[in-house]
Amino acid sequence: MSKKELKLAGLIWIIILFIQTFMPAFRINQMVIQPDLILVLVAFVALRYGGDFAIIFAFFNGLIQDFSTQESLLGILALSKSTTAYAFHFVQHYKTIWTRKIKLSSIFIIFIFHNIIYFYFYLSGNFSLFLSGLFVIMIQSIISFLIFLIIERILFKSKLI
Repeated sequence: MSKKELKLAGLIWIIILFIQTFMPAFRINQMVIQPDLILVLVAFVALRYGGDFAIIFAFFNGLIQDFSTQESLLGILALSKSTTAYAFHFVQHYKTIWTRKIKLSSIFIIFIFHNIIYFYFYLSGNFSLFLSGLFVIMIQSIISFLIFLIIERILFKSKLI
């Protein structure tokens, strides 16, 4: 990556952190729904730059989100973002074998996986609360996936995956 690309990537990262911090959220069933732009950024980093960098980047951004959004479950977003970065990297390995539909389906499933990990621990492992939160998990995943699709179509002209 050249210096110019590195500066641009750093600027985009700071802008996304700023937007994520001040983006409005809404409540459904006593649970907060807010688009996870950092997760979408982790997806792009993993698909574009590979696994090792993406996992470290995801862990660091997860810790930033942990420190800024919650005090009781420190490390949960770092864990879930790191595991999903690895999964996105897995999708990137099969970019010449899988069709676009399979890759998009895999990316959507990874978004669901991230939200399942987060909400399971957020709800303290209470399975009955977790089942009621499945609707929220799906809404979060759909929002993140739609943001991913829009950005991928605009910036990468549907050629990233």
